[in-house]
Amino acid sequence: MSNMGFILLMSDVDGIVYMILGLFFILTISYGIGCLGRKRKIGFGWAFFISLFLNPLIGLIVVLCSKEKRMDDWQESDSGIDEAVMHREGNIKWEEISKVMRDGKNPSGTQEAIEAHKISHSETYESLYMELLDKCNPRNFIEPYDKKKVDAAILIYDDLSRIDKTNEKHIRVIRDRATLELGINVSTDRLYKELIDYCNPQNFLTTVPFQADLLQAANHFYAEVRANKNDIHELERLSSQIYASKVISLFYEKRRRKEEEERRIEEEDLKEREAAANRAMWIIVFLVLIIIGVVALVGMIFV
Repeated sequence: MSNMGFILLMSDVDGIVYMILGLFFILTISYGIGCLGRKRKIGFGWAFFISLFLNPLIGLIVVLCSKEKRMDDWQESDSGIDEAVMHREGNIKWEEISKVMRDGKNPSGTQEAIEAHKISHSETYESLYMELLDKCNPRNFIEPYDKKKVDAAILIYDDLSRIDKTNEKHIRVIRDRATLELGINVSTDRLYKELIDYCNPQNFLTTVPFQADLLQAANHFYAEVRANKNDIHELERLSSQIYASKVISLFYEKRRRKEEEERRIEEEDLKEREAAANRAMWIIVFLVLIIIGVVALVGMIFV
């Protein structure tokens, strides 16, 4: 009887061992499938859950059927907010303007809008067009009220809304007109910073081989830009000369090509590492499946 009890006990122990081994391998496979799911829309959690509680094979099929994640899935779009803000800033509230003209006072909320516009004038604009669109808005001339400037601003703002935003020549004509009729001052900060960064001699000190003509040209333009920081017309004249300089343009073209090549090599290397990681994961999954099959077969034979 004692021998029989010992045999039964050993049988129970073997069953527990096989069960633990089987659970371990299932967990391992489920974890591997979950890792595969990280780069897909299903995610790690669902991939691991399906593989563990349903079947690893089902989990693997579900993961492979799930679409791969793209960069758009990781980023929250704020374009709707930006568009709403720009629409609000660029919108002319004609009914408020007419009411101010009649009553000589601000309607509710107009003063805050005017103050916000005055504050925004100290900002650096992304383009001359955007700066004019902000500074030539008729509501900027309502407090204190100036009928002549409001009339001029209406016409200028209307022209701005109709022209091609990329037509720099036309935009500059409107700028000169706005300066004369509205008395606005156009900021030189954006163009000054653009030119000072572009022709800074420090950008060319590490060129190999050393290029004296490149440094001389950059140094000349750099000094001219610094000397005319507050003169928008002179900066525009220098801008055309600087961007027409062949020696400087050639330097930036070579650097751009080099950066693109480095970026391409880096992307190819990243893809290769990802492919290697995927291959390794597949090898692990298949090895684990083979081990589970062998363990199950051994259990059927000896239990």
